[in-house]
Amino acid sequence: MKPQGPITYEDLRASVYLADVPAHAAAELPDLYESSFAVVEYFRIFDRATALSACILDDPRHVVFFSSSGPSATILNQLFDIDAAAANRVCRAIFRACSQVRRVRFNGCRLDPAPLSLPNRVLASSEDTIVELPGTYHDYLAGLGASTRKNLRWYTNRFAKNFPGHMVVVHQGTDIPAALAGAIITLNRRRMEAKGEASSITTAEEGRLLEFIAYHGFCTALVVDGCVVAGTLGSRVGREYYGHVQGFDPQYAKFRPGWLCLMHTLEESHARGVRRFHTLWGEAEYKTQLGGSPQVLRAISVYRSRIAEVTSVDDALRIARWHARHGKPAALASSVRARAGRLKRRLNAQDG
Repeated sequence: MKPQGPITYEDLRASVYLADVPAHAAAELPDLYESSFAVVEYFRIFDRATALSACILDDPRHVVFFSSSGPSATILNQLFDIDAAAANRVCRAIFRACSQVRRVRFNGCRLDPAPLSLPNRVLASSEDTIVELPGTYHDYLAGLGASTRKNLRWYTNRFAKNFPGHMVVVHQGTDIPAALAGAIITLNRRRMEAKGEASSITTAEEGRLLEFIAYHGFCTALVVDGCVVAGTLGSRVGREYYGHVQGFDPQYAKFRPGWLCLMHTLEESHARGVRRFHTLWGEAEYKTQLGGSPQVLRAISVYRSRIAEVTSVDDALRIARWHARHGKPAALASSVRARAGRLKRRLNAQDG
């Protein structure tokens, strides 16, 4: 796109910048949304977006970045709050400014599509389980279930008794040592291998994550005799923490170092002003034990017209693929595997 000034639509109270977004717009994102998935660094590193465009709304204020290619525009902001009325204005402004665009795609969005006035389809869905951290950390612990609190005390005392010289280390942003971050990612891979599963962190993904945490990273690790036995790699924007990677050495599994490191991460991030702890996608028993509540995330296509909706065959295929992977048969198989894994881990812990 050729850089140009803003295209303003008074009736929508919207301005569209095509490949020439002012610096102040990017600077607004962290305070406006407090989302690691709605900052320019994420767009450039993970989405590999080079020519960034944006739609800026007034009343209420929104700064929504997007990229476009052919008939599609992709909203780059993810895990951010926007209501249907504002989303309609964003989409209409993009359709007006980009005559070739026939659909606008949202990914990882908390938007409820039901009130949208434009044609739309939900392509896929997932969940972000969020742990609320109001008041003090002590207040948070007091709100957990009695059995969870009892187990945590037992894990803590047992670990301290067996490893009296252990340390908890915490680093942020550019202070995170690359070797430590790499060690945590390695632990994650080893843990997945021990479960008979493949890690989702490829070499390319590792490089992007290491680059990103230099901006917004938050790292906690449990160290025994100079070796990292458990760790978390996350990011913090404002009062929100996002957990990207966690792992522990399977050799220490019976001492529950993953649990302990996660609790240290909760405590340390809370001490720095975090009020919501995002465990992100995927179901796991520990997330509900921590008091987390699932929040639905959706991938949604919003169309210029009904004709555009009907002719978007690739969207229909994406929906079909998602149901094949996440429909009832797939969910049942996943549940069986998860239960078998939990049983195996409990038996191993009892043997210890």
